[in-house]
Amino acid sequence: MFFEAARTSLDPFSIQAILGAVSLAMVIPAMYTIEHVGRRKSLLIGAAAQAVCAIIAALVGHFYTDNPNASVDKQILGGNVLIAFAILHVSFYSLFWGPTPCK
Repeated sequence: MFFEAARTSLDPFSIQAILGAVSLAMVIPAMYTIEHVGRRKSLLIGAAAQAVCAIIAALVGHFYTDNPNASVDKQILGGNVLIAFAILHVSFYSLFWGPTPCK
């Protein structure tokens, strides 16, 4: 539904493959990050980065894709920005939060 609102031409399988590949690719650098930055700092950095991505996606979604007065070009641009920040959000999760073990 999120990507349908973004007016993308990608099918759900392709979207899931892209998000899965990004998630897998970010797990390898996560091991280095957790070891050298530390668990607490990596969780705080990840939380801040995910919050920024979520806020930007919400604002773009509200003002570009959900606005009936926006032109089609603005809606498509907003959809592309939504997709980009969804991918960034997944990458930040996979880099900082996903592989971090609990104490």
